[in-house]
Amino acid sequence: MLTIIVPGVELFDETTQEFATSEETILDLEHSLVSLSKWESEFEKPFLGSEEKTNAEVIAYIRCMTISTGVPSEAFTRLTSANFAEVNAYINAKMTATW
Repeated sequence: MLTIIVPGVELFDETTQEFATSEETILDLEHSLVSLSKWESEFEKPFLGSEEKTNAEVIAYIRCMTISTGVPSEAFTRLTSANFAEVNAYINAKMTATW
């Protein structure tokens, strides 16, 4: 399992002339056959392979990997390049002695 922290942001609302903040979000992720199956059923192609994934496809896979509950959907739009690097390293790690 991988735990990442998606940082909160502070935005300025032009209509109300006020700042709005969103809290950081903690995501617990698990790269598994279940998450692969969910993603592949949505995109109808294999996830693991040499074909380059779009940002939308990668974010969709992170959603499929998420085992945390009650995650606001906007949290996935705030993923940083460091978050993506952590997820990529986790997916590519050898997590078994059988390979």
